[in-house]
Amino acid sequence: MARKILISRRDFLQDPAAVLSGGFWSLPITNILDSKPQLVAKAVSNLDLASTQFNVDLGFQRNYVGLFFFANLKTTTLGLIRVRASLNSNMSSPTYDTGFVSSWPQDSTPGGFTPWGEFTLNGVYDIEEYTRLGMPRFFIPAVPVQCRYLRVEVNDTTATSPLEIGCFGACEVWESPEDFAPAPQITFLDESEITKVPYGSKFIEFRGMRRRFNFGFPVITKNEMLSKTLGLALLKGKTQPLVVVSFPDETSNLEKTSVYGLVSQDGVISNPFFGHYAQPIQIDQLI
Repeated sequence: MARKILISRRDFLQDPAAVLSGGFWSLPITNILDSKPQLVAKAVSNLDLASTQFNVDLGFQRNYVGLFFFANLKTTTLGLIRVRASLNSNMSSPTYDTGFVSSWPQDSTPGGFTPWGEFTLNGVYDIEEYTRLGMPRFFIPAVPVQCRYLRVEVNDTTATSPLEIGCFGACEVWESPEDFAPAPQITFLDESEITKVPYGSKFIEFRGMRRRFNFGFPVITKNEMLSKTLGLALLKGKTQPLVVVSFPDETSNLEKTSVYGLVSQDGVISNPFFGHYAQPIQIDQLI
């Protein structure tokens, strides 16, 4: 059965035991650990492939890694990326390997036509749309994997500007045994400043576009709530970033229906009827 929703719990890169290495960076690779996607790690050059890769040692074996995410991953439409996870530092016998795939998500068939009737060589998201989405990228194993070591490689040698990465994480995930409530909402928050003047003219200072996700779970068993979702709410509060992935097996729309952000509404766990709980969630995207 297709999965409906995944919510990240711990991001293992945020553990003090995690160590980053590799690549050559004009802005440090440790910037990917900051929750602000605009504080980027920036490669020295894209021409040397050794510059645009990095390794992660999570410190010890992690047993339930179900999500790898990027926020503000600035490459070109021709860029390629590979994410690997393994129990071995040399990446032998990887537990997860994307292979080299497009660094931009794809929603059309390469060599075909977009929904707007334009020919597409590589089938990637529309440039303007992907930029407004915040340039996220999500990779989700079919089932959570065990790993200690990660390797990220980017091949984008035709780019005129060096690779930039806003955030990267490797997370354990919670998958609800129940479907989320019908009619989830996505609100588009345009933070541009619009000043009106006499006779109807407007001056616009363009800002970023964020998305707000409203969804919830109308029925969660008491055991599931006490053992998992209560702890998730305690860990994240309104200050710790998380990732919500809607319909994780629909890869062509993954970056459109998923979000990296902060809980923006105080958590409420209600008890609508005996032995079961309800939990609404609101997430504001970080850009």
